[in-house]
Amino acid sequence: MTAKVLDGKLVAELIQGRLKERVLQREHDKLPIPKLAVVKVGDDPASGTYVQNKIRAATKLGMEAELVELPESVSQSKLRATVSEVNARTDVHGIIMQLPIPANLDESSILDEISTVKDVDGLTSRSLGRLVVGFPVHLPATPLAIVEIMKHFNIFPEGKHVVVVGRSLLVGRPISIMLSQRVADGNATVTVAHRGTQDLKKLIATADILIVATGSPNSIGPEMLNSRTTVIDVGTNWIADETRKSGRRLVGDVDFDRALPIVEAITPVPGGIGPMTVTMLLSNTLNAAEMQDHL
Repeated sequence: MTAKVLDGKLVAELIQGRLKERVLQREHDKLPIPKLAVVKVGDDPASGTYVQNKIRAATKLGMEAELVELPESVSQSKLRATVSEVNARTDVHGIIMQLPIPANLDESSILDEISTVKDVDGLTSRSLGRLVVGFPVHLPATPLAIVEIMKHFNIFPEGKHVVVVGRSLLVGRPISIMLSQRVADGNATVTVAHRGTQDLKKLIATADILIVATGSPNSIGPEMLNSRTTVIDVGTNWIADETRKSGRRLVGDVDFDRALPIVEAITPVPGGIGPMTVTMLLSNTLNAAEMQDHL
């Protein structure tokens, strides 16, 4: 048996088509073009690549994107003031803070300068609080990407055992909340595994749906998996590969090639959750613009 490959690029393109139609309708109605502001600290090459991907994707949909760059030496007060200034601008509908930022800066207090309606990454303390209690809010982009790709391929979490490996604020914690809530795309029994989890292999073997977001390349091998499991691999890890011109290649947290003959379905890396995450970020930005039409 070979697993069904959950093609995130295909799903992203379908969703982008619908988003583009909505943007064109806004132009026709003489409404502001949705605009995303990305605040970036320092010159980390990986962060730079991610930012450019977001800007290109926004432009492709007829949206606007602006990069606000600050040096790595920026102070806490200067960064907070900058985010606050961007947040106050009426031409900006959505804001994200490109993470990670230098360790000496307080990430939480900086994110909290973003208003809930413009928090299109869903990572401020207010947005996460609203998620926990079930209030309307922009859902974090990567967890939302997971939900949407499962929905497209008719993978229903209700009544299933979902094992989430990783408890990060970006992925693990929010997706565990979303899938356990009493909503159409949730109602699952969710177990969150982390460094303190004993016998991870035994736990993963019980999963109907396995979501992995650890940042450890190929760390989940076929010996941990079973034939009924759907695997959502959120990992994006560069490893050395002398056969590539660049000398490296992108892999997930799950050993894709060896898992493919075993599991029921699996997302590839690249081409799985990655393109979906950018798409959901822009979907949130468009939703934010529509909300702000009425403010």
